[in-house]
Amino acid sequence: MAVVYQDAAGIFHTKLDCWLPGNLQERSEQDHAPYAAWAKLGFITPIGPTTDPRVIAHKIAELNGQNRIMSLAFDRWRINDLKRELDTIGCYVPLEPHGQGYKDMSPAVDIVERFVVQKKLRHGAHPVLQWCAANAVVTRDPAGGRKFDKAKSSGRIDALVALAMALSLALLKAAKPIDIEALIG
Repeated sequence: MAVVYQDAAGIFHTKLDCWLPGNLQERSEQDHAPYAAWAKLGFITPIGPTTDPRVIAHKIAELNGQNRIMSLAFDRWRINDLKRELDTIGCYVPLEPHGQGYKDMSPAVDIVERFVVQKKLRHGAHPVLQWCAANAVVTRDPAGGRKFDKAKSSGRIDALVALAMALSLALLKAAKPIDIEALIG
């Protein structure tokens, strides 16, 4: 999940919450990533053997309690599980669908690229985001639309996709970006 806010100078800052299901050692070997080290440093949170929407809902509620979530972009895949859990705990967060195809991701990729080039993005040297960005491959459709392509990427890209969705929502759909969340389901 990526929290995004814009400061008075027009710089966008992000704070990432990355969760990892499964066994850290096995996942580290499978993905060739230092998950145990990142977990020890607080850059990822192990969440048990599987992705439990109840755990994610409680984290969203915690973040919403700290700073009111203006909107949360979500991937439509299995979102009903998360909605059910949010309802169960009484956490109302405005949810905004964000497709993963060229139509929705093309503007998101453009925004990330523009902010990187213009040096208007700060992420605190988050190693998981840096790793995801290094793994990313962007593909084009015949009309020139672009998206991050998980199937062609050299490794996981979830944190980068979450950031792209959050920035897209902040700039294209939110009236005034303050605190925006993105969730990859």
